[in-house]
Amino acid sequence: SGTVSCSGNLRGTRAGLDKLETAWRTRTTHGCQILFDAAGHGYKGDFHVTQFNVSAPTEDVVKYSLTLTPSGALTKIPVVP
Repeated sequence: SGTVSCSGNLRGTRAGLDKLETAWRTRTTHGCQILFDAAGHGYKGDFHVTQFNVSAPTEDVVKYSLTLTPSGALTKIPVVP
């Protein structure tokens, strides 16, 4: 159990962020992968979006912050050497 909090500047398309916002608004789960490094180590599973904030875009940059809480057991992502 636990939570994952993240924030930053969105680059590129906003489609993924829109899906997380929909899950937050509708209080449904969303499948996510939490990656720890470029090699792909991490976990995946369904999460509740328990906090979601987006600031108004400035010069095409959207700032966001969100908190994810697992809805059940997470699966370790297998990394192929």
